[in-house]
Amino acid sequence: ASIVEYVTIITVALSFTLWPCTFIWGGTWEDPSLIPGQRGLLIVDICTDVVYAACLLLNFNMSFMHSRKSYEVVTRRRIRKRLLSCPSFWISMLSTTSYLWISCGA
Repeated sequence: ASIVEYVTIITVALSFTLWPCTFIWGGTWEDPSLIPGQRGLLIVDICTDVVYAACLLLNFNMSFMHSRKSYEVVTRRRIRKRLLSCPSFWISMLSTTSYLWISCGA
């Protein structure tokens, strides 16, 4: 589980570093010449989103410590219930879909 956490941190750091560079100067997918690194930077940025989404989905296979009772929850049903009811999980998943909305013209 610790490797997944390290990969998550690295992808978040890369995403926060790369994303502002992708469209801040007016570049687009059709004309990436204004983007530093051009299409290569866009592809790396998409890959970081995909890896981050995969890391988020791997949370369904990770136990967690119950906050009040101080025991490890290992049943998949309880792990799933916790994640699906957590707003930050949904916000994190939504954050990986930015290129989907851009490709749809948003």
